[in-house]
Amino acid sequence: MVNNMLSSEKPKEGVCHHCGHKAAVVMCRDCLPRSLYCTASDLSTHEALVLHNRASMVEGFFRHLPPSTFVQQDEGGKFSYYEKGSF
Repeated sequence: MVNNMLSSEKPKEGVCHHCGHKAAVVMCRDCLPRSLYCTASDLSTHEALVLHNRASMVEGFFRHLPPSTFVQQDEGGKFSYYEKGSF
């Protein structure tokens, strides 16, 4: 039962539901039924929707994403977490 509960929390893998081309790295529970985002679509969509419940599975760890955190892909194709700059 615990394994089923944990597997339901894991972000799904697939293609971004918004651009349809890039790999999805962020899942948003509030953007149903189109809940998977690539890095660019996540930034553009959730810039204004800061209270949405987002999560990601990057660097081998599941992580809930606060509004100040985003996922970025470097030149080598590796995904990493970054914090938005504050004013």
